[in-house]
Amino acid sequence: MQTNEMAKKESPIDQTFEQLN
Repeated sequence: MQTNEMAKKESPIDQTFEQLN
């Protein structure tokens, strides 16, 4: 998922999203 990488740079919440997955 390339979108995940982009969201990580723009949104720090991505880290929580990865844990949820």
